[in-house]
Amino acid sequence: MTSTPEHSGGRADLYASLERLRQRRLNEDERLVCMERARLLEASCRQHTHLPRPRRQAAILRDLCEQTTPLVDPEDVLLGRVPQTLPNADEEAFIAAHPELFVDPGLPGCLDSLSIFVPDWGWLLTAGLSGLAGEAREALADADEAGREFLTAAVEAIEALSTLVRRYAAAARDAGLPSAAARCDRVASEPPATFAEALQLLQITHTALSVLIGGRDVTPGRMDQYLLPLYRRDLAEGRLDREEAVALLAHFMLGLTQAAGNGTDFDDNLRRSPCRYSHFYVTIGGAAEDGGPAGNELSLAILDAVDLLDYKEPTVLVRYRADLAPQLKQRVAELIIARRPVTLYNDPVVLRGLER
Repeated sequence: MTSTPEHSGGRADLYASLERLRQRRLNEDERLVCMERARLLEASCRQHTHLPRPRRQAAILRDLCEQTTPLVDPEDVLLGRVPQTLPNADEEAFIAAHPELFVDPGLPGCLDSLSIFVPDWGWLLTAGLSGLAGEAREALADADEAGREFLTAAVEAIEALSTLVRRYAAAARDAGLPSAAARCDRVASEPPATFAEALQLLQITHTALSVLIGGRDVTPGRMDQYLLPLYRRDLAEGRLDREEAVALLAHFMLGLTQAAGNGTDFDDNLRRSPCRYSHFYVTIGGAAEDGGPAGNELSLAILDAVDLLDYKEPTVLVRYRADLAPQLKQRVAELIIARRPVTLYNDPVVLRGLER
């Protein structure tokens, strides 16, 4: 395939690497912790605690993005992993003394974190990181003092994320993954031009929000809407086929949960991570802007990716309506029977409730 040429076996290689990564995840030791992140966060908070909140948030994120080790393995298709290690006795004592550095969302009072939210992923993909930073700079002229402080911090945070993406590009080159490096180089500044580039930008951005900052339930949202233009274009131009797209989606979905542990609820999840109890909700179907059905061919590909991955997350939220395509209804039913993580919402009823 052309979008991930390092995996020269095409779709078969993509599927095989997914299964190897999945098995590696299932066999992980649940004692793993993000020790590097904790040490960096502790030092950065100590250094920047005197700053006003927006500037402090941006400065800490900058430190995390500039100093976190970008892990790259030849098996990786989409990049975004960070170090997790088994703590020794001294590190276990440190964890016991500083649980806030390991299990709290963000670091309360220093690095604040939103939880259970859906970033505007469509805006990110349309504007790109440089576009978002440019919009913030343009808004500075008309902002009051508080607005200028916020917007200046926003630019710093976006530029920090661009730095992190470039660091993954450099690590990919060192690992002999030139195509992965090229994708990262592009989306470090420009809007993604392909489906694979879009997933790559989403993956690293999600890592920053979920793992580095420590947000719980940082949710992909309506992937079948904001990814649809690139999906259709890549298939039409022969850049990838449907099976390859499904495999890429499954790789992305596995990456969402890198620090969340394998437990499925509050009783059996032993991972010491801010996102250990997270659900990563992917929404499909529902209503389009014109009120008609929003389900489409990418909705079906997403369901196939969830089935292929066969893991505890992401959780698919199906916005069900009577005119949902029969093929989608059938596939949703099959996944529910197979005990995949799928939840149904009666979309017209929910929308009426929101309108009230």
